[in-house]
Amino acid sequence: MAAPRGLSEPLVSIEEGEALVVEERCDSRAPRRGRGRRGAHVARRRRPTIAGYGCRPPGRGGGGGRLLGRSVAFGQSSGRLHIERAHRERGLYYRDLYHTIADSNVWYILFFLLLAYVAVSVVFGLLWWAASDACDVGIENFNAAFLFSVETMMTIGYGTRDQFFADCGASSFLIFAQSLIGILLDCVSLGLVYTSLSSGVGRSSTILFSDRAVIRRVGGELYFMFQVVEMRSHQLIEGHVRCYAVRDETDARGRVAPFQQCAMRLDKPDAVPKPTTGLGGPHQT
Repeated sequence: MAAPRGLSEPLVSIEEGEALVVEERCDSRAPRRGRGRRGAHVARRRRPTIAGYGCRPPGRGGGGGRLLGRSVAFGQSSGRLHIERAHRERGLYYRDLYHTIADSNVWYILFFLLLAYVAVSVVFGLLWWAASDACDVGIENFNAAFLFSVETMMTIGYGTRDQFFADCGASSFLIFAQSLIGILLDCVSLGLVYTSLSSGVGRSSTILFSDRAVIRRVGGELYFMFQVVEMRSHQLIEGHVRCYAVRDETDARGRVAPFQQCAMRLDKPDAVPKPTTGLGGPHQT
């Protein structure tokens, strides 16, 4: 793939047909020249920095001093941006509690659902224990109350001494309320687990990008080249590729705007009359 135009002149002059291999390195040695594959003239530079990010040892979550960590196998990204969000109002997260929980780690979601089921079973178990004598349920301890509550919510139905609960009004309310809450909790559980497991973040783990990029002059234009591959046996259908450069920009008055996203126009694999930004995506300039 290549993104022509919008590239600044490199530190090393590149002639027609030559290439500059950009490789991240954690040293400060001077650039060196050599012969690369296919006889291309290669120059390697020390690891670049982005907006003041230096070359630091990787910390928790991987990535170290990178804006986007690439601590996964084959130098791939973990999908987490190392950006600190300041002045956050946590109350806004609770206005959309479902998606707030769905965006959490899957183990946190399972633990939350386990606590929810246990809490509902315990609360209704205590209510059944309190109504045991009036409804002739025969509950004598907390363990029996908890088991009867789980049987009711899961519709297991091991039975009671009186299937009509001695015509007790409290039993009608408890059975209806616990059954309804159990159905709603099942729906929420299925939705949260499905949303978390079907997230595209995990699916992208087998879509690999080049760990090295090449800047090459072709037809008088500088091209930033890299490759993308799908490791699975089946190929992606209607895949879309977007390429952005995150850089600092300076306006006419000398003011610096850090971390500006600049869209890069992809030239390949779009060998079609109407070029697009990637496999089926709309064209950007």
